[in-house]
Amino acid sequence: MPFSIETDRLLIRPWEPADRPAFAALATDPEMMRFMTGGRPWSDEEIDGYFTRQAGTLEANGFCLGAVVERAMGRTIGLGGLQLLGSTGELETGYWIARDLWGKGYASEAASGSLRHAFEVVGGARVMAITDHENRASRRVMEKIGMTYLRDTTGVELGHRCPEIEVVLYSIERDAWAARQNR
Repeated sequence: MPFSIETDRLLIRPWEPADRPAFAALATDPEMMRFMTGGRPWSDEEIDGYFTRQAGTLEANGFCLGAVVERAMGRTIGLGGLQLLGSTGELETGYWIARDLWGKGYASEAASGSLRHAFEVVGGARVMAITDHENRASRRVMEKIGMTYLRDTTGVELGHRCPEIEVVLYSIERDAWAARQNR
């Protein structure tokens, strides 16, 4: 079954060549990149590397951090989905939403859909998420979808491709997620 996550307003699917300009707009926006690179825009090589990594993740695992498409308009508005967290073997959810759409619930919707996919389709036991300590908006999304803070950690500890990062680590177990669905 091809990778696809559908929510009320969003479709998360593998990247297509036509999505590159929308992704590049995200990755080169200093405000978007504030908590990922200190505001430094990604180079063309970093953008290409991202697409290569996600294509490899999709091929190896059947999921990726793919394109988030606003279904009503057909516009690619961000990224979302799943990947493996560094060398931990743990599922990780992630989300970026275009700045003009911040505050409209799209990140929470994408992350919730990704959890559903992780637990119902992939069969994961737990999903993790990381963010910069100061990224309060991302931490609120994690908490809104039921994730709990585990600890401060580093890229080295996670076997992350960016060993220098210092992040907070959140998680949710399948049973806790299922209990939230039955409320």
